[in-house]
Amino acid sequence: MHPNFFSWSRVRALSWNDSDKAQAQEIAALASNFRNGRQATRIANQLLRSKQRRFGSIDRESNFLVDALGESEGQVALLPDNPSLTQELNARMSR
Repeated sequence: MHPNFFSWSRVRALSWNDSDKAQAQEIAALASNFRNGRQATRIANQLLRSKQRRFGSIDRESNFLVDALGESEGQVALLPDNPSLTQELNARMSR
């Protein structure tokens, strides 16, 4: 997984001139994932739990674990840290 460094708090802050009002906004999060397979969702939830234990939460929106509801079991594999492989994966994802 590639980090995207997306922050809902930054988006929310764009909507409000007053940062206190931005922090007080209600948050609605989806709890179901139809996009990824169950294995990818399981790993993502494990990574989020580990991050929360080690670093806490960066913002309120990155606290939510999700349930995979799609039909696909999916597959998770670790790949070697190889510059040519990384370049190939980045090229594939950019399409």
